[in-house]
Amino acid sequence: MEPLEANFSCNNLSNLDSVMSQKSLKDIRNANILNLHCNSLSSLQGLPVLTNISTLILSSNEIFDSRLIELLNLPNLTHLDLSANCISQLLDLPFMPSITHLYLACNNISTVEG
Repeated sequence: MEPLEANFSCNNLSNLDSVMSQKSLKDIRNANILNLHCNSLSSLQGLPVLTNISTLILSSNEIFDSRLIELLNLPNLTHLDLSANCISQLLDLPFMPSITHLYLACNNISTVEG
């Protein structure tokens, strides 16, 4: 079976409120891939528990803080793409043993801790 993708890329989203509306949330809950590429997101505030999501694409946003505690709402996440953001330090990235692929290209990372 082909993975289901909820694609919200290139929508100039600055927060997840509109994406997580009742109508969209129904589609997202069934998806395996949540694509938020090329928006204006600086955080994941408002991200609900989504047990089916295995791939989260957050490339080309405005994320600068690696302490994305909301990632713990994605217990089956295996692929996380944070490339092309504003991350300069990897501090206290949530412990997520399920992640097998972490993409951090095109950031300005100078410090890795935790």
